Amino acid sequence: MRTAYCASKHALQGFFEGLRAELFDKNVKITIVSPGRIYTNISLNAINKNGEKYGVMDDGQVKGLSSEICAHKIVNAVNRNKKELWVGGKEVVLIYIRKYFPSFFYYLAHKVKPT
Repeated sequence: MRTAYCASKHALQGFFEGLRAELFDKNVKITIVSPGRIYTNISLNAINKNGEKYGVMDDGQVKGLSSEICAHKIVNAVNRNKKELWVGGKEVVLIYIRKYFPSFFYYLAHKVKPT
């Protein structure tokens, strides 16, 4: 139910990877941050299919990493010139599952029933 959101994240990843390559000689540093479940009000302020405020706190947000800890990890990554940061809770392990066990990842993804 969040295909457009997912596509926008992929687009940002590609854009900043390309920009990093283009600006390499200019000493511009880019850290791509991929947050997992972070405790914010994003789901409360999202809009539904009618353009109205969703107004419901998603369970994933409630159980997410605090925004303060997330911000601290981002600042540390930028200061260390990390190229990429995956920040969140145990859901970050899904990145490795997708990379090394893609069939299992897609099996798990199929089991998730977004509402």
